[in-house]
Amino acid sequence: MQDELVVEFESQYASYESFRTRIEQLLSEFIEEAGLEKHSIASRVKELGSLQQKFLRKQGKYNQLGDITDIVGVRIITYYEQDVALIGNIIEREFVLDDYNSVDKRELLDPEKFGYISRHYVVSLSDERLKLTENKKFRGLKAEIQVRSILQHAWAEIEHDLGYKSEQAIPKNYRRSFARLAGLLELADEEFNRIRAGLTHYEAQVVQDINTAPSDVELNKISLNSYVLSSEVVNKIDLAILEWTGGHLGEPSDNFKEHRLNQLLYFNMETIAEVDNYLKIHQDTIISFAVNWMKRNSHHGDRIARGISIFYLGYVLITKRSNLEQIVDYLNRNNIGGPDDDSTTDRAMKLLLTAKQVGVIATE
Repeated sequence: MQDELVVEFESQYASYESFRTRIEQLLSEFIEEAGLEKHSIASRVKELGSLQQKFLRKQGKYNQLGDITDIVGVRIITYYEQDVALIGNIIEREFVLDDYNSVDKRELLDPEKFGYISRHYVVSLSDERLKLTENKKFRGLKAEIQVRSILQHAWAEIEHDLGYKSEQAIPKNYRRSFARLAGLLELADEEFNRIRAGLTHYEAQVVQDINTAPSDVELNKISLNSYVLSSEVVNKIDLAILEWTGGHLGEPSDNFKEHRLNQLLYFNMETIAEVDNYLKIHQDTIISFAVNWMKRNSHHGDRIARGISIFYLGYVLITKRSNLEQIVDYLNRNNIGGPDDDSTTDRAMKLLLTAKQVGVIATE
């Protein structure tokens, strides 16, 4: 019987590979449509050697290839434990669930025992999807989907590396350490969930706080981004710069947002009110500096990132000090580079020249 199953598996291997690809594709689409983020998704078809070992371990259990539910396996790793259940809901909604073979193994774990285990689902395509021409060949095929958080995955990988998968296999003097570590990881997962929820609430609340009491709003990436999106003076300066370039205003990258924040922190700003005050005081100079700099460096027609006003505020404030070494330090710390043939010192000297031309610093 085992030999017959091996022959059948080899003859259907291409179908299992296609099924693996299809299941992974569908899961990626469903997760993206739900607006959830995942750390990774990976899939595999069980190797022949692994399948043969399974036959040896469980002799007489499998009479046909369809009895083996994990020939195709997919693993989804989330950033947050909270999303494990949300992705599980998607799987239960979008696929036909094999209830008998699907299990949340965490529910089987004695609360007093160590362990940190993911959810397992055995699924097949629904009749509706199997009607599609490209899916007809997948009738009768099943896949096992594992969903776990990145911390659950770390536990599983280290546990596998150590080679101990049950409490009985571990020397008694190490069991307590395993149990304690599992508890810490569960607490860490819960804490990350709490932090994410708190940050989401902060992001929603900070817009109102900026409008009512900007001097009380700490300068950080979230508050700065909210300020940029809602500030009239930022919008005014950005549009004035955009008018000259003839380009278009686009959303900044995360990297640009990070640099934008670091540039302000360089000047020891601590609140949104300080940023707003500096922009209002220097708005005309910022526009003049930006346009002059862009003309000098042939940036006409470029895409302008929202909040470019803050980038040029940094140039105005650092050149106002009229110190070449400090400008070089500012550029280096904020990783602001120029053309390949333009050294940091050359760029600093050009910034000083531009500052003199637009009246940021007095000419000699």
